[in-house]
Amino acid sequence: MKTFASSLLALCFCFTSLAVSQDKKAETKKDKKPATEKVKKEDLTVYKKLTGVVESKAMAPVKANMKSFKTLIVDSWIPEGTVVKDGDVVLQFKKDDYQRSLESSAIALKLAKLDLEDAKVAAEQVNKTFSMDKEKLERQLKHARDDYEHYKKVTVPQRNEMLEYSLKQSEWSLENATEELNQLKKMYNEDELTEESEKIVLKRAERSVNSAKMWLKREKIRYDRAKKVLHDRQDQDKKEEINRLEISQAAAKVQLPYKVERSRIALEKSTTAYKKQLEDHGKLKVDGEQLSLKAPASGIVYYGKCTRGKWVGPTGTPSRNIEKGKTLAAGKTLFTIVDPDRLQLRIALDELSYGQLKVGMTGTAIPNAMPNKKIKVTISKISRVPLGDGKFDCVADLVFENNGQKLLPGMNCNVVFLAQEAKDAMTLPKSVVFSDDEGLTHYVYVSGDDKPTRKTVTTGITSGDRIEIKSGLNAGDKVLKKKP
Repeated sequence: MKTFASSLLALCFCFTSLAVSQDKKAETKKDKKPATEKVKKEDLTVYKKLTGVVESKAMAPVKANMKSFKTLIVDSWIPEGTVVKDGDVVLQFKKDDYQRSLESSAIALKLAKLDLEDAKVAAEQVNKTFSMDKEKLERQLKHARDDYEHYKKVTVPQRNEMLEYSLKQSEWSLENATEELNQLKKMYNEDELTEESEKIVLKRAERSVNSAKMWLKREKIRYDRAKKVLHDRQDQDKKEEINRLEISQAAAKVQLPYKVERSRIALEKSTTAYKKQLEDHGKLKVDGEQLSLKAPASGIVYYGKCTRGKWVGPTGTPSRNIEKGKTLAAGKTLFTIVDPDRLQLRIALDELSYGQLKVGMTGTAIPNAMPNKKIKVTISKISRVPLGDGKFDCVADLVFENNGQKLLPGMNCNVVFLAQEAKDAMTLPKSVVFSDDEGLTHYVYVSGDDKPTRKTVTTGITSGDRIEIKSGLNAGDKVLKKKP
């Protein structure tokens, strides 16, 4: 019984001790306050580090500005980096192909001139014979019509009369020969001629009769053919001749003016071709002066072309080599004469930098080749439209002191600008400023006696881990480090 009482007493003591401990922990937790940050005033600065490339403000491109000749084969040139004066020869092209082209062009020009002279003569001849050709066709038609009338009124009656007469004449010849034969037969019966003589004479007379019969037969055939066939054929031929001349005259009224117009157009075409050939020959002669490319200004020779500080070779590729016998394209920049005393810095700005930097801002350039050298720069130009991929073109003037300039175009630099600055600004750590809408609005929790209060704030620039509070808080206010 004593043991049970002792155990019960010990259990009561434990519960009492546990209750006292829980009360103490609750009091300790109630007395502990959340960690806070105090709004303080300080100067904030935002520096922007960018990269840029040195380029010359005065760059004179050297191009083979050929008008006609395109076969540009390198013969000799001067090394890149050479200092030249205005007018010095920097590249020489081979002249063999050019001389052949010039000779061919001269021959083509002579032929074009001869063609032009031929066209002039032809046009002049057509103009002079226009009226003559027209009158000739009218005259031929009139003559054909007159001939046809004469044919019907004179030729046909006369021909018919001749046919009749010829036929009668043949009949008469047969009649005469027959009568003569009959008379001979009677006479030979009465005279005393020998039998042999009679036979010969009678034989000749009989042959004459036979011959007269054949001629009469032929004449009848000719008479019938002339009456039934030839007359109609000739009449048809005469009419067809007139019809053809009428058609020709009608066509000539249209074609002759066309012929004149064609000759005029041919002359115009030849004139244009001659002028074109003359112009091309003139261009080719001028091209001869471009076979020796000269420096248009004094400076240092760079191969290729500079675009926003980046160099491209004479062939349009990154390669900046020139080789003997290599063919180069006309019209492209082969060399650039650079003035090394007038330099600037070309910078590509991202969109954030574009919004932070302004024309007139100053900064410091540190050349990669001379990391201990600091050069003052001033932004002189920022493009209003992007170059692409969200980049904007920026140009900064390099300000050298005491003529200490040693930079060359193509060198790279790191550039630092004081992009933003806030004097005596109210600041907080970025970690205590919260946002629920991807940064559209910001808020903090202000520490209070009872419980913290959520308060919206307007933020400004950010530098490192500090952010500017432009409104919503006062200096000395305490805000919670973490959301409650």
